[in-house]
Amino acid sequence: MVFKKKTEAKKLNRRMIGIFAVIGFGSAIAIGLMENLALANTTATNFAFLIRTVVLFTIIFSAIFFKEPITRKKIVMTGTILAGAYFLNVQNGTFSLRLGDIFTLIEAASIAFFTNILIKKMVMKLDPDFAAGAQYIAGTFFLMIVFIFQKTPFLLHNIPLLLIYSLLGITFARIRNRAFQHASSTFVTMIMSFTPVFTFILSLFILGEHLIPIQLLGGFLIILTGFMAEFLRI
Repeated sequence: MVFKKKTEAKKLNRRMIGIFAVIGFGSAIAIGLMENLALANTTATNFAFLIRTVVLFTIIFSAIFFKEPITRKKIVMTGTILAGAYFLNVQNGTFSLRLGDIFTLIEAASIAFFTNILIKKMVMKLDPDFAAGAQYIAGTFFLMIVFIFQKTPFLLHNIPLLLIYSLLGITFARIRNRAFQHASSTFVTMIMSFTPVFTFILSLFILGEHLIPIQLLGGFLIILTGFMAEFLRI
């Protein structure tokens, strides 16, 4: 993908390469580490819903880096996200913030910065498919360094599953980058709030997890934000 777009490669300068290096480190190391710590200390459903606070961080970072206004509509939707995150963590009438939920919030902020803000900046200057490929190449570079220092054997297990995961990841990155060409980073991130629905269904049947009514309300409020992004034309 990257090598087929030689004209895009010629546009690269030291600053762009540096940004891709930061994106690679953030997406492969920082975000991956936080996700592992989060999933190890909370439920898959909790993680899937709470990670949607990435919308809140995207709104804040977009205002800082792209000068996107923080409008009343965005404030309303931020309120629904925060309310949803609160109700999601209410158990037996009390607020219970787990250690894994803190890592999830850190990951959400990292995703907003590394893959929403920085990728958006690159897509504004480069082809979206090229940006997606460069992102994964940079991430692979940092992972290789980790493997070398940890003396991790390169004989990988479940290679077919890893290939499928990589293919899906690159496909998603290409679609997201194309969306960034036609919409704000805030709008694209809000539309992605539908992810928890599928995660909840899978965790319900595969992991046997369940939600209490007030947690369902929290999940509903977060998902509702995705619809509001469309109807309120953010």
